[in-house]
Amino acid sequence: MAAVRQHWRDAVEVHTEAAHWAASDLGTSYFRHKFQHDVDEYRAYPDIVHMVQMMYTAARHNVAQAVPFFISTEMGMLIEHATYNSEPPFEPEPLFPTDVLELEGFMYFEKPFQIHDRFGRPFEIAAVSWTAFFDPEDTKKLERILTRDDEVREWLQTRHEQGRNDGLAVTLWSPTSGTEEHEIWETTGFRPRIVPTHVTPWMWGMEFGENDVTIDGRPTGAEHWWKLVQITWRLMQQHIVVRHREQIPRPLRRERSRYGIPPNDCVVVTLRRERNPEHGDGPSGEEAHYSHRFFRRGHWRNQWYPSEKVHRQIYIARTIVGDESLPLIIKPHAYTWTR
Repeated sequence: MAAVRQHWRDAVEVHTEAAHWAASDLGTSYFRHKFQHDVDEYRAYPDIVHMVQMMYTAARHNVAQAVPFFISTEMGMLIEHATYNSEPPFEPEPLFPTDVLELEGFMYFEKPFQIHDRFGRPFEIAAVSWTAFFDPEDTKKLERILTRDDEVREWLQTRHEQGRNDGLAVTLWSPTSGTEEHEIWETTGFRPRIVPTHVTPWMWGMEFGENDVTIDGRPTGAEHWWKLVQITWRLMQQHIVVRHREQIPRPLRRERSRYGIPPNDCVVVTLRRERNPEHGDGPSGEEAHYSHRFFRRGHWRNQWYPSEKVHRQIYIARTIVGDESLPLIIKPHAYTWTR
């Protein structure tokens, strides 16, 4: 009997394809055109143009070094629930190195999120990649060699305290299926499954209010993706989810090696299952019978982090109710605002 294909392999395959495509002539040309389009509105600000250029270079070159993350469909449902239906709602917070599990990452959503751009046009986010991005004013080459992750984060924290403008170059990727640019793929003979639709800097300590409009006061559309990405990172570090690493199969490792991609494991992010009553850790009393699984309402709570000397929001989910063999259903809620 053939083995059942694991869905997390999609994250590895899409990441491999995206990294290979980004390094190709077609990917280079695509990034160059996006860069030219993005900097057209900043011609009067050479410093911003220089920063955006460095950011695009880092985003394109470093995607191959990223650790792939697979975000399951059910995990995506929790993200949407925590983003849009929690009371009180999540408030965007300044970004710090502890927000991300890896400083070079590529998270692939089994089910893409539908959001709007700054012009109100709908589009899908199928993946998000990020890479460490250093102060464009640093003319001195960064030569410090650090081998442990905690050392790197301490070094970044020190640089932040010194006023260095470091952070992440964040890239939003959208699926190419159903796009209006089908003639591009017909002429090239190759259609990647995802392409970058937005590349942006997200500096350590940056407030949301610093990123909601451009330097000229035009809306950036960040409100449509900022919370979604930050909540995903935050939930991945909490007790309600389970993270485990899967070794990439040998054929994929060989393919990634040909493209110069490290043989990183894939981090699979799924919802934590209910405690098992058979192990004595379940509730007592008569068993309840449900037709589906559902969330008891969760909420965001400010938690004090002594090491960072800041309050950060954590998501308190009551539990997921129902047997794990049942489908997870989150019923929409309707809200009315009146004046």
